[in-house]
Amino acid sequence: MAKIALLIGVSDYISELKPLPAAIHDVAAMQRVLENREIGGFDEVITLINPTSSNMAEQMEVWFGSRLSSDLAVLFFSGHGIKDEKRNLYLAAHNTRKRQEVLVKTTAVAANIVHEFALDSKAKRQVIILDCCFSGAFGNLIAKDDETLDLENQLGAEGRVILTSSSSLQYSFEQKGSNLSIYTRYLVEGIETGAADKDGDGKISIHELHKYASRRVRESAPSMTPKIFIPKDEGFEIIIANVKVNKELEYRKAVQKYANRGKISVVGSTRLTLLRKELELSLGEAEQIQNEVLAPYQIYLENLDLYEQTLISAMNEEPKLDETTLQELQDLEISLALKKEDVETLEQKVFLLFAPKPALKEQVEQIDVITAEKETRKLQDQSQLISYIQNSSSTQVWQCIHTLKHNSTSVYSIVISPDSQTLVSGGDDGSLMIWKLDSGKLIRTISWKSTFGESDTSCITSAVVTPNGQMIASGNLSKFIKLWDWSSGKLTRSLKGHSDSVRSIAISADGQNLISGSRDSTIKIWNLAAGKVVHTFGEHSDSVDAVAISQDTKILVSGSRDSTVKIWDFSSKKLLTTFTGHSDWIRSVAVNSHRNVLVSGSRDQTVKLWDLSNRAIMHTLTEHSDWVTSVLISSDGDFLISGSRDKTINIWEISSGQLLCKLTDHLEGVCCVSISSDGRTLVSSSDDGEIKNWRRRS
Repeated sequence: MAKIALLIGVSDYISELKPLPAAIHDVAAMQRVLENREIGGFDEVITLINPTSSNMAEQMEVWFGSRLSSDLAVLFFSGHGIKDEKRNLYLAAHNTRKRQEVLVKTTAVAANIVHEFALDSKAKRQVIILDCCFSGAFGNLIAKDDETLDLENQLGAEGRVILTSSSSLQYSFEQKGSNLSIYTRYLVEGIETGAADKDGDGKISIHELHKYASRRVRESAPSMTPKIFIPKDEGFEIIIANVKVNKELEYRKAVQKYANRGKISVVGSTRLTLLRKELELSLGEAEQIQNEVLAPYQIYLENLDLYEQTLISAMNEEPKLDETTLQELQDLEISLALKKEDVETLEQKVFLLFAPKPALKEQVEQIDVITAEKETRKLQDQSQLISYIQNSSSTQVWQCIHTLKHNSTSVYSIVISPDSQTLVSGGDDGSLMIWKLDSGKLIRTISWKSTFGESDTSCITSAVVTPNGQMIASGNLSKFIKLWDWSSGKLTRSLKGHSDSVRSIAISADGQNLISGSRDSTIKIWNLAAGKVVHTFGEHSDSVDAVAISQDTKILVSGSRDSTVKIWDFSSKKLLTTFTGHSDWIRSVAVNSHRNVLVSGSRDQTVKLWDLSNRAIMHTLTEHSDWVTSVLISSDGDFLISGSRDKTINIWEISSGQLLCKLTDHLEGVCCVSISSDGRTLVSSSDDGEIKNWRRRS
């Protein structure tokens, strides 16, 4: 097996495309870490700087065509990305140009051509990293309000992972204090320092690397959203680098743990001082690591300050801002990658403070005008408008009262205890955290490693609390289901029976049976008291990622990557029906037998409502713009909640299929949602490790 990389950087252009000096530095930095024998260990790294379109295409074709089936092939591109009028992506070359505002396509390399080269390659493991924006930085090449780009279909395939620095109209740019582009800077940092090794196994997977770089990017440029595309869930096991374990890495990870919004708490600072002495790091070495970790957020604060000073200067020259200035301010906001909510707060402060008191009313009107301008642009940027019900008795208003932070990067499982007093979260580091629901106070952390001194830190995919509140069951990417004592946090038993990872678990209302769905395509029913399997279903043809059981313990539901939802009679264990309306795998299911309704959420971005009495579809809900990761039904059966990788939570009325509310506070994709028995408290988790506690006000 060989590890081969082709690194392409385009910094200079013969046309009016903006030069990108960072591109060639990006290539050099990636080459340095990949060629390092102790870290990247790549057998061959080929670089291509400022090629023409024909040269770039030829080099790609020859390179992909020379790969063997056992090779790991990594293609890296840093430069401009351009979309044509049909939303097809092109990689800009040194000679890329346009004629009468239209891209001359032969002067750039089309993504679908790269796809063909990769598809023809024998290499079974391929990684494509694109550090470019897709904004059509080519003047009026495409409409500015068009943010759609179907990268997954243009470049995706089995065994191929795609990493991108930004989505659609976002800009990927150089950062103050570095000659690298933002995304590449943190890719290199994650590999070179070993900080991307989240699970501590001494290896950095593509998934871990993207998670690390994405988090670091958002700290300095929150409006940038790096993406990872992993068709059919491949690629998580692709190892890109090894970790050179050292005391600096241990200290860096500790700093990252205690850093929050660019600062380290008093307690965290004391803990770091003790650790520095324990590791025998000099004060200078420790300060350098701290500065590197805290730098992204400090840079973001500097960008906010620059925007504020620019706005004040503009107001001094032009107290009533015209349309041109408003547009220039929006361009500045985008180029600095500022969060819209931060900019809006800053603008209101500046306008209110700037206005003379007699003109306060006029100034407030000015704020309203600017807000209206921003909202208009926001609506223009959306492919479809979300309709909110504002004067209906069924309208729900949810307020986030707590934001909690799990130890891990992603929280794939959250569950509210039966008595609605506590919350359990399960992270991708294998830990469970128990919180007070009302106050958000952490009660206990349950960690396999800290409890037993062993190294199983497999990602927790699902967790449930027994109805009597005495036990927590967790499923993870290992083959086992772990049972934990609630009061002590100790492991009481491991259930062994699946031959592959456990993807989902559910528990019966009487607490006697546990149901598990696995990557091995089976569903198992366990007797909890005996710790044994009492029945196995094998009718699905692919991984079972979702299971649920009705409150009356009559109906068992399963959702699979074979894109089907199956309904079972729990007592007789007979298959009642199979629903086949989804076009991609099922991520989550929920059932309410009293209302005869079933809900399924899928990777096809839809939520489907099914009528169990006549076994027919009631509604297909299409407001999400990315995978639907979690669905649930309120205990009264009146509404359903769906969470998605598009960072939103939607609340729907079941009878009508009407959208009642959209929650948009998460900065990363929503992984899981859970609701209290009275329907007034909702919790949600996301890919950045955040857990939000929402309170309902009707």
